Amino acid sequence: MSRGLLSHLLTCCVTSALLTGLCNAAPASASCKSTECLTAALLRLELELGQLKKHVRNLEQSAWPIEGGSVAWQKCRKGVCHCGRHSRTVSCQQLRGLNSVPRRQVIPDSVEVLHLSHTHIDAIHENAFRGLFRLKELYVSENLLEVLPAKLFYDLENLSVLNLRGNRITELEKDLMVNNRLLTVLDLSDNRLTEIYEQEFSALSVLNYLTLRNNAIVSLRPDTFRYLRSLEHLDLSGNRLSSLPETLFSSLKVLQILNLSENRITALADMTFGENVRLVTLDLHQNALENLSEPLLQNTTSVTYLDLSANRLSRVSDRHFERLLFLRHLFLGYNKIKHLENGTFTALTSLEHLFLFGNSMTRVDNGAFRGLHQLKWLLLNDNDIKTLPANVFKDLGSLERLQLNSNEFHSLATGLLDNLPRLRQVQLGKNPWHCDCFILYLTHWLKVNRDKLWDRQPKCRGPGDLGGSYVINMTFNDVCDGQWRSMVSIKGRV
Repeated sequence: MSRGLLSHLLTCCVTSALLTGLCNAAPASASCKSTECLTAALLRLELELGQLKKHVRNLEQSAWPIEGGSVAWQKCRKGVCHCGRHSRTVSCQQLRGLNSVPRRQVIPDSVEVLHLSHTHIDAIHENAFRGLFRLKELYVSENLLEVLPAKLFYDLENLSVLNLRGNRITELEKDLMVNNRLLTVLDLSDNRLTEIYEQEFSALSVLNYLTLRNNAIVSLRPDTFRYLRSLEHLDLSGNRLSSLPETLFSSLKVLQILNLSENRITALADMTFGENVRLVTLDLHQNALENLSEPLLQNTTSVTYLDLSANRLSRVSDRHFERLLFLRHLFLGYNKIKHLENGTFTALTSLEHLFLFGNSMTRVDNGAFRGLHQLKWLLLNDNDIKTLPANVFKDLGSLERLQLNSNEFHSLATGLLDNLPRLRQVQLGKNPWHCDCFILYLTHWLKVNRDKLWDRQPKCRGPGDLGGSYVINMTFNDVCDGQWRSMVSIKGRV
């Protein structure tokens, strides 16, 4: 019987069975005669048939010959793939025109690294890797695979790296990796997975690196990662997660890097990261967080990198960060923080980079940056700040880069930039500088520190004919002579 006939018969049989089952399962009050029931039944049938066709397509494929002995490498070199006997590598990547493994390509059973990336493979037989007991690295990325046979990797007992990135995989068979107990790196990114089950990872107790980035995962069960006791790097970015079970990461005692960015997470439970005592990097940017627990990371004091940018935070306080003694990089850009309170970052004595751009911030208290003696970068650009207290930077003796561009400054308070001995780069552009007497502090500072200006020389927005002039060129006569009446009428400015 031909494979095509087998496929046709299986499809017909299953179609009949599914229709019968669907109609029998429908209640009398909503039989398959109703439009709604028929539509639902046909949709389910279409999905089931789609999956069936994918499995049948795998069965129709040929498995390439796998041979042993020294002659196998000679035969391998006669095929379309590149074969390296000394490196124990076979590379079939970027072979255009393939939709399955090349059936006449001999694969030596002693191969240790196999590349099948960047082809057009859309189906694969379950015996494609049978007998490759020595294989350590397998790359099948950037193909068109949708379904993987349950026994596809069964013989790969020594496999340590498996890369399936950039396919169209919608689900994983529960026993797919049951025999890959030495796997340390697993890349499932850029696929179409919607669900993950704990059984799929049950054998992967030494897995070190797992990326599920850019799939379509909507939710995760509390025990999804319970068997991954050695996991150090987990990437769940670019999915559709809106919430996280509080115990989701509790089994990951040695986790160091966790990426949850580009999801839809609205809130974090108090102990979401409570057991991850070795966590160093936590990326939560581009979610929908509105509030943070106090403190944010109760037991995870080892974090050095925290990205909370592009969320919906309207307030941050010292209680959020009080236990992050080793934090060096904090990203809070593109939130909704209008007011920066006194002592907000007091506990962050190791902080080196603080990013606060894009918040529409209007108010910064005098002690907002108190205690940040190690801070090197401060980015306050793209806000709505009109003025800063003269002593707001007094603790920033290590500051090297300061961005105040794209705000609403008319002038800078006298002495604002004087206590920054290590300052190397400043951005001041795109502010409505008002060149009256109060601009002279900035004029003098620019003349003395020309080499520190990182962007273009700031220009006056006004008044009158001074609009368009460079701030650095202003003189007392330009901005003060004849303006005394306007100056004395504004309290505190003379």
